[in-house]
Amino acid sequence: MKRFAIIVAGGSGQRMGGEMPKQFMPINGSPILFHTLSVFQKAIPDINLILVLPKNEIDTWYKLCESYQMVYSVQIVEGGLTRFQSVDNGLKMIPNEDDVIVGVHDGVRPLASATLIQKCYSEANLDSGIVPTTKLKESIINANNLQMADRENLRNVQTPQVFPAKKLKDAYEFCKILDPLGTEFTDDSSVFSKSGYKLKSVEGEYSNIKITTSEDIIFANALLGVRSEE
Repeated sequence: MKRFAIIVAGGSGQRMGGEMPKQFMPINGSPILFHTLSVFQKAIPDINLILVLPKNEIDTWYKLCESYQMVYSVQIVEGGLTRFQSVDNGLKMIPNEDDVIVGVHDGVRPLASATLIQKCYSEANLDSGIVPTTKLKESIINANNLQMADRENLRNVQTPQVFPAKKLKDAYEFCKILDPLGTEFTDDSSVFSKSGYKLKSVEGEYSNIKITTSEDIIFANALLGVRSEE
């Protein structure tokens, strides 16, 4: 099967208190997004990479590549107003063929291992979507009534999520009718399942965090430092 990956990198650094978009913030010597793309290339050398960026940050991307002397074989696509629209823009670049699978990954998840990426793609087929998940470590409560929830039936959802491309495209077309901006959909598995398609879970990694806060930067620096020494 032909393998594609849409790397969605439309975030900002506001929650970290900075002006730089978080996908460009440096960890372990280079921008977060460089680590994300590098591990995909390492995991699946012949993968077709599509990078979705805000329109006003595309020039920043090219300048960073020049500054760090990094070369990535990626197709750059302009993002939308929401994550939903950004992924939809990326999907337009993928051939509408039966033997194509596509993964969608958060650009600010640079710690996903090559092993996890390979596992998600190897489990992929033309019938169902693949979603990496992890068990909850801590107890959780309902904020309204302070009642404990049964965490055994709950999972943390991660990316990359991998799908048959034609089905994911159909799912996006269906969900655009319901919600053009896609604000009710938190990720691609929610779009896929809303359209009636099946999902399959694989074991994710606790280290595969989404960089959101300054504490996440500290953790990422530490873990990447350890990995570089191995």
